[in-house]
Amino acid sequence: MLLLLAAGTFGVLYYTYDSPLPNGRIGSDADALACHILEAIHEPSYLEARYVEWHFGSAAYKLDKRKDIATCQWSGYFVELHFSDSESNSAFKNGRTLTGKEKQKTIEKATQKFNNDSFWVLAPFKLFDEGTTRKLVELDDNSEALLITYTSGGSTPGDSYLWIVDEMHVPISFKMWVSIIPIGGFEAKWGTWKDTDSGAKVAREKSILGIELPITHIKIYSNPEDELIFRPLRDIAEEKIKPADIVVSKKVISKKAIVITNDMRIKALNRRFSKRRLERDINFIRPILNEKEINIMAENIMLLQQTSKNIYKMTYKEILALRMRDSLY
Repeated sequence: MLLLLAAGTFGVLYYTYDSPLPNGRIGSDADALACHILEAIHEPSYLEARYVEWHFGSAAYKLDKRKDIATCQWSGYFVELHFSDSESNSAFKNGRTLTGKEKQKTIEKATQKFNNDSFWVLAPFKLFDEGTTRKLVELDDNSEALLITYTSGGSTPGDSYLWIVDEMHVPISFKMWVSIIPIGGFEAKWGTWKDTDSGAKVAREKSILGIELPITHIKIYSNPEDELIFRPLRDIAEEKIKPADIVVSKKVISKKAIVITNDMRIKALNRRFSKRRLERDINFIRPILNEKEINIMAENIMLLQQTSKNIYKMTYKEILALRMRDSLY
């Protein structure tokens, strides 16, 4: 009886939803729509954030995008996946270190779970991933949709997703043509888009046939200590000097470049002037000002220090806005 019921249910679903993969056009129009979607969900904020966390059912995940490492926890298992160095992968069960075939099988399962479950959180940010093709599809109502095919990577290469978006280019659903579902064109709803701590938007609700997927505790963020990271300057990299040489050799210039986030740049202009940290603050501010503005700020600071005005009560933004030379002469 249960077998007949299942077969009948599948038949109804297949007759109702199954549809062929639509045709589309590869080209600049498809890429433009993909860019509009990424802009709508604040992709730059996602790229600058370091961590992504979420729960999918009883499984918990944390992705460190900077280190290219993810941790996966479920049913007593804890797995650390090193995407750039698979030999460093590790697996535990109830605190016991796994080895041999047991370790290998657990890591393979964790990798499959991560690939599937992370897609349901981060799919809209993966429109230009390596191995993707983008096609513009015209729908029956004359609106446009974006067909993404993953030709490589992940656990199921060859899967396709047709993204349906609203008038602001925010995704509202996608239709799937995937190997694990024998019905082509099955639709999943994406809704209740909210800002994360990073500023990137994520859909808090995903459902299939009205059934909510158990995806919760989504966070995209960086910690304060992650804001400053140091890398060799480009001119050092062009000389093909190894990182070890920068530390060991006294002849090698050891200058470092500060990588600054958008949030840091905006906050920098609102800091109060401090002579002690002036050089550091200007390094924060510099990326959002042109050379003329930097020169104006430097001149204003110099002139303010020569007057009786209390410069320490002013923010850098206020100092930049002053017309000091006009007011003095």
